[in-house]
Amino acid sequence: MKLKIDTHEGITILALTEAITVQHLPVLKAGLSKIAGSGRKRIVLDLTGVKESEIEAACLEELSILPGWAQLTIDALVIWAGGPPALQGQLSLADALNFIKSPDALLQVKEAKLKIELRGLEKFKTQLEGTLQKLEQNKELLKVKRENSECRAAITFLEDQISQRLKSRLEPYPADFTKIKMDSLHKTLVSVLEQDGLLPID
Repeated sequence: MKLKIDTHEGITILALTEAITVQHLPVLKAGLSKIAGSGRKRIVLDLTGVKESEIEAACLEELSILPGWAQLTIDALVIWAGGPPALQGQLSLADALNFIKSPDALLQVKEAKLKIELRGLEKFKTQLEGTLQKLEQNKELLKVKRENSECRAAITFLEDQISQRLKSRLEPYPADFTKIKMDSLHKTLVSVLEQDGLLPID
């Protein structure tokens, strides 16, 4: 891309020639900023010397909102001459020079400005949706963590209850000890019954 500056009745003409790619956009914006910084606020971007096939498709959207960018950033009124329909630049250079003096030029620039604001809102909407999605995911994660915590508390409570019951439970007597106790009880009963005459004495 090559740039050439000219003037016509107080209007600056910035003519572009050769192929235009995304990499050229910062150069173009820098050129417009320099022109506006010198006090020249009405600028016609002349694309009549560029074929539509020479404009990279990826930079068409950026070029289409360039007038809006110029009004927002460098307080300049920028109009296209020539170029593809996407740039609203189907005016000849002579018509563009006349058009930039009319109130309709301001409307066209405002439209480009609104496109920039709309794109910013769409970007913000996408970011907001992403944030909300993360919040929903975090909410589900917190719910799982809370349920897990409640389960752990219930398990701990049951373990304590079981532990207390085990501590209070009486241990069973060993089998040999139980047999000795039963034999002793039997002998005592037999002796009492014999003394009462209820059992014959051997």
